[in-house]
Amino acid sequence: MEAPKKTLKVSYGDINSQNINILRKLNFETFPVKYSTPFYIKVVLEYTELSQFAFYNDIVIGAYTVRLEEFREKPHAYILTFGVLEPYRKFNVGRQMMENIEKDVVEKHPEVEAIYLHMHVINEGGKRFYEKCGFIVEEKL
Repeated sequence: MEAPKKTLKVSYGDINSQNINILRKLNFETFPVKYSTPFYIKVVLEYTELSQFAFYNDIVIGAYTVRLEEFREKPHAYILTFGVLEPYRKFNVGRQMMENIEKDVVEKHPEVEAIYLHMHVINEGGKRFYEKCGFIVEEKL
């Protein structure tokens, strides 16, 4: 029988022009894809409302960026990036981050129909995580 996971209590903080390089470093450490400078400029100028850092004991251990957009002619929230530093992935950090996204979207934009994302097809660990969070694979590109 698997032992229950320990949960680390996560707090959240805004992503802004003063700390955008922290997001750049975190993304470098957590994703195989390297994001360009224009991506980070857009995050600061357009996507800060629903984008957050995740902290544990005042240390950045994760982050997500989210934008609002029309998808299939209805308002949706699109997760651009979602990453947790590897040493913190077994402590329910990702689950807490996803719950925070859902809470923020519902509170700030009740008109949003759904939250969606894209991910690399070979990321089996990510796929299992998102399925545990209630996401389903709608199509493979």
